[in-house]
Amino acid sequence: MTKFYKVIKEGIMKYKVIGEIFEEEEFNYDF
Repeated sequence: MTKFYKVIKEGIMKYKVIGEIFEEEEFNYDF
């Protein structure tokens, strides 16, 4: 379960970086 949480956390960080690059506020992160 810890590894699964870590993968989710890393995925969220990646999506946040992508969102900051494109500066699109229309992206909705439902995590």
